[in-house]
Amino acid sequence: MQTLVFKLAAAGSVNIMDTIVGYVRYYERTAGGGIDPRIKISSLGGGASAELAPGEAYRLAVPVRGLVVTNMSGEPIEGKLSVAPDSSSIDVGRLQGVVEVVDGGKARSKANVAFMGVTSIGASPGLNGHLQLFNPLGSGKNLVVGRLSMSVGAGGVSFGFSAAALATAQGSGQSKLSGGAVSVATMYREAVVAAGTALGGITPGAGEALVYTFMEPIVVEPGYGLVCWAGDPNVALSAMFEYFEESQ
Repeated sequence: MQTLVFKLAAAGSVNIMDTIVGYVRYYERTAGGGIDPRIKISSLGGGASAELAPGEAYRLAVPVRGLVVTNMSGEPIEGKLSVAPDSSSIDVGRLQGVVEVVDGGKARSKANVAFMGVTSIGASPGLNGHLQLFNPLGSGKNLVVGRLSMSVGAGGVSFGFSAAALATAQGSGQSKLSGGAVSVATMYREAVVAAGTALGGITPGAGEALVYTFMEPIVVEPGYGLVCWAGDPNVALSAMFEYFEESQ
């Protein structure tokens, strides 16, 4: 049995915990939550979920990896969960809650933690276009990037980490929730001579969109950025980052 601590700052805010889950119990509310300190438990990839009050538990039919904890109370709340990978030997006790089939991605969008960022740069003679998703110091969030889409005028394109923002800001990441607040992250662009260590790269056809879906997501911590750059100078480049935020 494993004990996990959650801290949810506001109504609808989410914690994502990387662990194998077959059984979860809302062991204790330690602070906040008001008169109705409920949380919602669901698997990261989508599947059965339940709303739990303190003391209640939920047994999954099949263990999954990744647990999404959503604040349903309407107020900031902190608490503890008891989690086990296998429920076969667990006495669940008070097993209650609303069981429903949900899409884990939809839950993140509705919780206003899923975002998209679009940026582009024109051709610059003698210089390589660079585009960046940057997470500022002090944001308190990790950016979990699942997909990067790129298009380049000619030649190849590479991507990797950077430890400073590029020169020109192009706006914040936009929420996948209609009317949702913008992301803590900002898109940047700059034309400079290509440099840096690449995580990966590819040469698509000229003007052809490349959609790069990562087997494991890229995690961008505060003070770092994910940058992509054109391999050839004097070509246009565009990029779209799809990601969600998680509290550190």
